[in-house]
Amino acid sequence: MKYLLLCITITLAAACAKSSGSAANDSLVGAWRMIRYTGGIAGVDLTLKPENRNTLITFSQDSLYRVFNNNTLIFECRYTETTEAQDGETIKVLNIKRPEFLLKNRMTLHNDTLYLVPLEIKDAFNSYYIREE
Repeated sequence: MKYLLLCITITLAAACAKSSGSAANDSLVGAWRMIRYTGGIAGVDLTLKPENRNTLITFSQDSLYRVFNNNTLIFECRYTETTEAQDGETIKVLNIKRPEFLLKNRMTLHNDTLYLVPLEIKDAFNSYYIREE
């Protein structure tokens, strides 16, 4: 009886431990801190030191996109999320709707890391962001 009770307790404890971990959030809504950028004509690959991670982007539920640098709002505009076919696969696209132009980015969101690659600018910088807590 004690052995059965011990087994049940261990099983319940293991089940609770597995379910208490937070699931990865695949929502774009929230704040994202830039940690790295790559690309450009020179082929730059720069991982920013924590003290230099001054660029923050936010996405709201009502489709408002904001960019901050050193906690100062640089600009805001609307965004949409769509999908497109590219090279035989379906990709997620983040559309930043600036008044002057539409910037389309291939968007990969995995384990609270956001990776953006401009689709229509060949020598542009690719950006990496982590979700702010």
